[in-house]
Amino acid sequence: MSKIPLIVLIAALTVLVLLVYCLLREEPITQSGAPHPQHAEMHRGGDSERHAELKVIGTIHGGFHIIILTLLMAMGIKKKSQAFGGVLIAGAAYLAVFLLLTLAYFAGSSDRVFAMGLSLPALTLMFGMWIVPSLFLILYVLNFKNWIYSDRDEEQFEALLQASKLSSVPEEENNGS
Repeated sequence: MSKIPLIVLIAALTVLVLLVYCLLREEPITQSGAPHPQHAEMHRGGDSERHAELKVIGTIHGGFHIIILTLLMAMGIKKKSQAFGGVLIAGAAYLAVFLLLTLAYFAGSSDRVFAMGLSLPALTLMFGMWIVPSLFLILYVLNFKNWIYSDRDEEQFEALLQASKLSSVPEEENNGS
């Protein structure tokens, strides 16, 4: 029996515990931003230090979401399939990019321009967090025949369709006379 459902359950329970902790803890003063020094009606976000208390919890929470996503996709794939390893590699790459994003943000590199006028966290978000998950899409398209609708499935569907047509013909003739 596969251990994947058990791992997914443990990961989901971990996410639940983290969410309950975040809901029950006292809200920091700057959680919703700090007053803007020039415009009283505005709030400003500030730097990464306002999230210092949740660095580890937020990183674990996001990481477990990626793990759950990857394992749920892998659950329906035969383990001996090449696609199984591909999904796990894509999930590991996605997790690595997410960890790079959080590490860059909490390292305080949000204030320094890295490339194209953007900070390292912004670049990671734009070119990592949205591009790496496309690996899942590519795997899905390339393996559609194996995962979703194989040639055998198509033959079975056609046989059911023919059987359905044959069984419905006498009923129509009886109703028409």
